[in-house]
Amino acid sequence: MFNRKQHGSGDDKALASVWSTEANVSQLKAHSETFGSLSVGQREFSESSSVSWRTVEVQMESVSSVETSSQSSFDIKLSASPKLLMEMSDVRVKSGEKAEFSCSFDGRPFTGVEWDHNGQSLADTERVRSSETGGLLSLVIWGVGVADQGLYCCTATNQHGQNSSSAQLTVEAKEANLKAETPIPTDSVRKVSQTDTGTARGPPDRDRQETAEKPGPSPPSSQRPHSLISHLYFPDVPPHDKRGLSSCPEFLIKLPPELLVRTRDSSSLCCVLKGVPTPLVIWLNNRLNVEDSVSYSLKHDGPLCCVNLNTVGPGHGGSYSCKNVNSAGDAECSAVTTVTTVDQEHVIQVQQEGKVKPLFRRRIVPVEINIGNTAKFECETVDAPDVSFKWFKDGNQIKEGDKYRITSRSSTSSLELRSPNKDDGGEYSCKASNRHGGDECSASLSVTEQCPPAFITKPDPQVVYAGKRVLIQCVISGSAPLNVVWLKDSQALPREPAHYQVFCDKNKHTLEIATVDPADGGLYVCKVSNNIGTTECSMELRVIDKPSFVKPLGPVAAVVGAPLQLECLVDEDTGVTVSWTREGRRVHQSPDCKLSFEDKTVALDILKTTLKDCGHYVCTVTNAAGSATCSTSVKVQEPPVFVKRLEASTVWKQGSTARLQCPVKGSPELHTSWFFNNSELSAGGRYDISLKDGVTTLEIKDVMLSDSGNFTCEVLNESGCESCSTKATVKEPPSFRKQLVPLEAGRGSVAVLECEISGSVPFEVTWRKNKKHLSSDKKYRIVSQGSLTSLEIHSFESADAGEYECVVSNEVGSVTSKALAKQRG
Repeated sequence: MFNRKQHGSGDDKALASVWSTEANVSQLKAHSETFGSLSVGQREFSESSSVSWRTVEVQMESVSSVETSSQSSFDIKLSASPKLLMEMSDVRVKSGEKAEFSCSFDGRPFTGVEWDHNGQSLADTERVRSSETGGLLSLVIWGVGVADQGLYCCTATNQHGQNSSSAQLTVEAKEANLKAETPIPTDSVRKVSQTDTGTARGPPDRDRQETAEKPGPSPPSSQRPHSLISHLYFPDVPPHDKRGLSSCPEFLIKLPPELLVRTRDSSSLCCVLKGVPTPLVIWLNNRLNVEDSVSYSLKHDGPLCCVNLNTVGPGHGGSYSCKNVNSAGDAECSAVTTVTTVDQEHVIQVQQEGKVKPLFRRRIVPVEINIGNTAKFECETVDAPDVSFKWFKDGNQIKEGDKYRITSRSSTSSLELRSPNKDDGGEYSCKASNRHGGDECSASLSVTEQCPPAFITKPDPQVVYAGKRVLIQCVISGSAPLNVVWLKDSQALPREPAHYQVFCDKNKHTLEIATVDPADGGLYVCKVSNNIGTTECSMELRVIDKPSFVKPLGPVAAVVGAPLQLECLVDEDTGVTVSWTREGRRVHQSPDCKLSFEDKTVALDILKTTLKDCGHYVCTVTNAAGSATCSTSVKVQEPPVFVKRLEASTVWKQGSTARLQCPVKGSPELHTSWFFNNSELSAGGRYDISLKDGVTTLEIKDVMLSDSGNFTCEVLNESGCESCSTKATVKEPPSFRKQLVPLEAGRGSVAVLECEISGSVPFEVTWRKNKKHLSSDKKYRIVSQGSLTSLEIHSFESADAGEYECVVSNEVGSVTSKALAKQRG
């Protein structure tokens, strides 16, 4: 684990960077002075440290004095979510210039890379382009304007997760007075100013002169060294050019003043330099020369110089120096390393924590605003104890009041000016300090009197008919020059001068559509901008085409007495009128006929249909753009009706011929069907079915007991169906299985006449004597049990002699049996 001790130097803006790694660097081969990529994993400081160390990947043209195409790599890759190698820098450009953001992540391949501006996703356009080259992710914006200001974020995603980096874009007016220094973040690799370089000494008695080398052909691209550190991030480091000027060695990134390392770990000391011709690099430890060995690994690739301490031990402590020499002079920077155990490390950390002076991580930037708008400056320091902030204008301290609002936290501070005027313009600065030192940053405030664009009048929504002329107008105010652009549905208007014309009369701007058609409907936007700001307004144009039938009328079969509805659907109802005709004659609204047009549905309703309502109907819909028609034929029918329905029940005699009849009426053609117990009967055999003169008949010959059941008659036509039913019962007439027989009875005895009957019950049994009805009393007793019936004559006398009859009947018949009764001598 490595810790960096922070302290102030003679120049508060000096930047010290160090890379450290837990990987065993001694296992990585060096192929030459040029190596293809440096990717060193850092371990994070303890929570008390103010700097987060990240993995850094840098690329640039090799400027090695020995031309070679060989490469080496120093790479540590983990199967994890993307890790930030190089963080994005805040960018400040002038209006109209190009802005570029770049960052780098490990963890490739990426499943997705997304750029966004103020939380809104960005897509590639002709002006905004994103790219991915190796591990470098870039976003370029050409011709930036005020609307492009804000926070830009790049998010890289792989199968293990995602990570992001963000930076601020500030767009300056071309006339702005830029006095603030570019903020130098402490947690990413950046270029430092000329005052941040190490000690540079030129030859004392020799003027620097231009040295020209013999020009020669450039090596083919296949023989050129690959880019290792991008010129984008170290623009002051020129590639090796034999035709260029000589320059004294300078450090762009120096060694850290102090470095704490732990025994048995590995550590790297790195710096970035420039100089022409390429300087000779010499590493010293305690003023002794350091060479490649088991303990040390040296790397020198163009501007990047590194010494790796392999398996740190007590002998690695002390002073390390990097000395660079060329024909123009030399430069040197140093670092002091302290080797500790784990227990010692915590004690040193605690001792170092309280000795940090504040340094600005994010500096204030120039601000240009219009009169009346709010201006705000913000800055941030690295973590340091007991930091106080003070704000100044043109060297005079600012106190919080109605005009100024100062908000300070432990490491951040902001100054807000409410409703500033031109007198508030000037140089603003913030000083951060504690008992160990301080830092200062400054920037200008420019207050302008220009007016942003504004709409005095805005166009109202319009509804027009196809074929008409349309004018969309608005009146605009604002400082010139004004740039006015018309859009339709977020797209620029097509260049069709014959269709679209744009013109301006003083401050009234007009978009004219000579002959509008349905495709011209949509949202029209007038977008206006000047150097101060941008505004827009919109209006909805609705173009009404002539109506057409989405659902036309269809054939209709109406029923007498039932409701009749004719209905169709149109695609437009604005300004539409509807008319109906039947057989060429206009149909009007009446109590019996209702006409309606609602929700694009056209309807004609007849409450009670009659035969005269049949005929050819036509519906016509019309508006200012045109008309359309649809038609149908209506046929009115009378449904079938039973003039006389079947009796609810009927009884038939076994063996007889039965007939069922129903008179019916209705519109032709009528069709009749007969059913027995829900099974349809067919004509033939014992059945005869007919429909004649409005009477439908079913005749059944030789009726059997099995013909008992439900008979149904059904009549139908195109308008409907009607049915009626009856329950039929077939019965057997009575008969005698055993007739009465004559008898002779003695005086005073009981004489019995008896017979046995058959047939369908119930039976009605009657006894007679000499045609006179007999009933049960003391003289006669009538007994019926099952199929037997008898007559008992008590105390038979001569007066009881005579002709006796037994009459048996049921619903379908009657039989009689007779016998003589005499008194025995």
